[in-house]
Amino acid sequence: MTYQDISDAIVATAQDEGMSTTIALAGPAIHRQDGLHMGIVVALNYGISFYFKDNNGRLCIRETRDLDKALSIGLDFVYG
Repeated sequence: MTYQDISDAIVATAQDEGMSTTIALAGPAIHRQDGLHMGIVVALNYGISFYFKDNNGRLCIRETRDLDKALSIGLDFVYG
């Protein structure tokens, strides 16, 4: 599995759960009903980054090179 596969799986899961998703220049974004958003940026074979922005405008960035952790971060957002 690659970082891009992880990103695609997280987006597909979010869509299956009824969340809206958009594709931006940097990568996909997932929008939850509670106003939270998460962007995903895949850096080829170097890693994957998750960008979270909440209703207060705070930005949190989580980066990882671990595929299992990347999937966990994404699914935690979708089901959180």
